[in-house]
Amino acid sequence: MLNRGYAYTTIISSEYHGQPLLSHLASLYPHSTPQAWQQKLNNGEVTLNGLTATGSDSLTLGQTLIWNRPPWLEPDAPQHFEVLFEDPHLLAV
Repeated sequence: MLNRGYAYTTIISSEYHGQPLLSHLASLYPHSTPQAWQQKLNNGEVTLNGLTATGSDSLTLGQTLIWNRPPWLEPDAPQHFEVLFEDPHLLAV
């Protein structure tokens, strides 16, 4: 099933002030390489304070960074459950 995507939001703290956006994204979300992050930036998936980011941006304290992850396929949720235990106070499935 295709989900609706997700907006990952981060407020830039003083620790990251002045850091290049591209290196910040690669360290914050290490599942993607800097090259993959540049492609996401090129696709318009990342914004800083509501404006499309380019990757050459430097971060500043208090900025709102949003990665708008596009929808992805997820397995269907199970529809049937087996009761493992049941008493008047607890139901385990």
